[in-house]
Amino acid sequence: MASKKSSGPARSAPKGRPTPPRGARRDGRATLSSRAQWAIVVVVGLLVIGFVLWLGRDVQSNLGAPGPRPAPAPAVAAPAPDPTADR
Repeated sequence: MASKKSSGPARSAPKGRPTPPRGARRDGRATLSSRAQWAIVVVVGLLVIGFVLWLGRDVQSNLGAPGPRPAPAPAVAAPAPDPTADR
């Protein structure tokens, strides 16, 4: 039988107990890989940025304009034709 390369130090279990699986923690809790942790950080960061932008969607910037912002010009409507002018 061909020998396999060891990926880490050998650890034998105490008598009467099975050998723990590779990657098992000593306290038995599962862990997230570093890639999964970074993925969570990126997703949460994007959600926070999106929420901040969503909250500020109605805020109008006045950067670079001196003084108060002028009111928008009123819309000028064309006068309606006089219906009695053709008679």
